[in-house]
Amino acid sequence: SSRICIVEGKGKEGSIEAGFVVSYIFLDDASVQGVPGARAILQTSPGRRHKTNHANPDIEHEFPPIGGGGSGVVKGLARELVRMGHVVDVVTMGFGDLPRDEVIEGITVRRVDCGRRSVSKCTAREAFRYVVKARPVVRDLLARNSYDLVHTHFIFPDGILAWREVAPRGIPFIITAHGSDVPGYNPKLFFKVVHPLLMIIWRRVTRTACEIVSPSETLARLIESLKPGVPVRVIPN
Repeated sequence: SSRICIVEGKGKEGSIEAGFVVSYIFLDDASVQGVPGARAILQTSPGRRHKTNHANPDIEHEFPPIGGGGSGVVKGLARELVRMGHVVDVVTMGFGDLPRDEVIEGITVRRVDCGRRSVSKCTAREAFRYVVKARPVVRDLLARNSYDLVHTHFIFPDGILAWREVAPRGIPFIITAHGSDVPGYNPKLFFKVVHPLLMIIWRRVTRTACEIVSPSETLARLIESLKPGVPVRVIPN
């Protein structure tokens, strides 16, 4: 089994879970710089068993039944990792009467109460609460287990968790960007106002990563124009 951390954020409504697995599987020792002998599998890297049997914690603020396409992708990714013999833990947002702890198709899910009100949409306030309340949960997992690589979906809010909790422990992480977490992608006024204010933090998050993954060439070019400080790899959904 392997020990992998996947940090995943919100996606658009709808699911791209079906058929995504083939495009996400790749093996490439050179894809994770600074991790000797690391092999990337489904945009992650195998680890070593240490302290507990929990090999793969997934930190994602949206995981089915909440969220959209992004959450569906990560559920499929986690399910495939379980099928391959890995152990997966998920740290995600709570919602309604969903159990705080639950095992779904072999994936251990730990939910954080952040007052989320909508199944499909996450507000900025809820995302902030998630970052604050998920930090001790992530910190506890990192203290009890040993991980080789963290995979973050969405630079904000989930990349902040990897930047603040994972990187200081010397664990490399990669980020998959999906659009609205990249300044200049979403034309809505909220993003036009907020992104310039957060550019310093955005670059600190991206430059702490060892690689950024983009689902399209267009988004990759936009990310590169912002000088993220790390290589950008295109892996289509």
